[in-house]
Amino acid sequence: MRKFWTPSEKDLHESQLSKFIQKCRSNFGIQAQDYEAFHLWSVAHYQEFWSYWLKESGILFFGQAEPVYEAPANGDFYGGKWFPGIRLNFAENLLKNLSQLALVGVDESRRKKTISSNELLSQVARFQKYLKAKGVKPGDRVAGILPNIPEAIIAMLATSSLGAIWSSCSPDFGVQGVLDRFQQIEPKILFIADGYHYNGKYFDLVAKNSEILAKLPSVEASVEIAFAQAGGGLKPPAEKIASWTDILKNFNGSDDEVEFHRMPFNSPLFIMFSSGTTGAPKCIVHGIGGTLLQLTKEHLLHGDLKKDEKLLYFTTCGWMMWNWMLSGLYAGATIYCFDGSPYKTEDENIWRVVDEEGIQLFGTSARFIASNRSQNLKINKKFPLKSLRTVFSTGSPLMPEDFDYFYESVCTNPIQLSSISGGTDIISCFMLGTPLKPVVRGEIQARGLGMDVQAFDEKGSS
Repeated sequence: MRKFWTPSEKDLHESQLSKFIQKCRSNFGIQAQDYEAFHLWSVAHYQEFWSYWLKESGILFFGQAEPVYEAPANGDFYGGKWFPGIRLNFAENLLKNLSQLALVGVDESRRKKTISSNELLSQVARFQKYLKAKGVKPGDRVAGILPNIPEAIIAMLATSSLGAIWSSCSPDFGVQGVLDRFQQIEPKILFIADGYHYNGKYFDLVAKNSEILAKLPSVEASVEIAFAQAGGGLKPPAEKIASWTDILKNFNGSDDEVEFHRMPFNSPLFIMFSSGTTGAPKCIVHGIGGTLLQLTKEHLLHGDLKKDEKLLYFTTCGWMMWNWMLSGLYAGATIYCFDGSPYKTEDENIWRVVDEEGIQLFGTSARFIASNRSQNLKINKKFPLKSLRTVFSTGSPLMPEDFDYFYESVCTNPIQLSSISGGTDIISCFMLGTPLKPVVRGEIQARGLGMDVQAFDEKGSS
């Protein structure tokens, strides 16, 4: 059993997870001395665990936190309600503790756009006013076909501030792939980009967007972001299409003008979709409160994400890791949106961005690390990555040889490589990293707190 990284004394005693465990020991009289024992407690006493995390996380809510869980009268698994006495708003929570530098957009050509906390709040206020003017109300669907750019996060925050539901997909989806998803949910407003760049090539989206809009009769208005070209290309019907820049100009909004519609804990927040490999993609609806509880737990406890740290996860707006990444705003982190190819050239790739921007937490796919290995890229010979402390890998299993490669050819300083595993179905992770356990070759570090995760063999044995 080869250990590549071990927790420091600071991790063991000063991480947010270690402090939380100590508080639980004091408040509940538990004797858990290590992570595994604490995980068992969090599962066996799940109501105490989630109730206490709601309190300690600082999530802003209104109402009574009791009961924690209300089981259905028939005793069925389905139909139970978590925290039925609570009302809250997702955007309000993400925007209450912003870093001075809130969002950074950077692309494969290293073009960069920064958005301060005041600018973010102002833009959310403006787009909230636009959505209200278009009649968006709680429960309405707003969708986006967008690259991973700051505007996508702003559109989502404006949507969720009103208690409306956000859904998004990547602009590289085909027309039918978009329609298979969005025709089911009937969005009222659609955010689109005029094009995008990938691996040095420009992909024009004007014709694709026109066809999609023609086949989505539910869309009452569309907002076009002139991201890739100087001007947008969509013309008729002009009354249905507004430009992003025109909305910023025409709707006033200061950093203290955002209104928040506080919704019941289980109200829908995001609609995601299954892959579509077994028929049409299936809608998966995620609630406000559960998403907040899970993702704050993962960022603050498992990732030890802190205020003013920089988080970059290479993702598209069609992958749940985009929703995961942007939730780091809750911790007061600066969120980096990377758009384009992560390996355009050996010298111009995402590792350069991580290095030059001083990223502390970087996320990618196991496939990306495997690709780096197959190309025998010596990342640490080009980029010292001095600020980087944690790398998350997901999407598929991280092979033992990729652990070897990472610590031989990427690391220059102690970096925690966390192989994590979750899914669109829970918009979070079953298995995660932890600052309290070593990184072992070919292994995932830990099951997520509060998650009773088992793997069964063909005989049904765990």
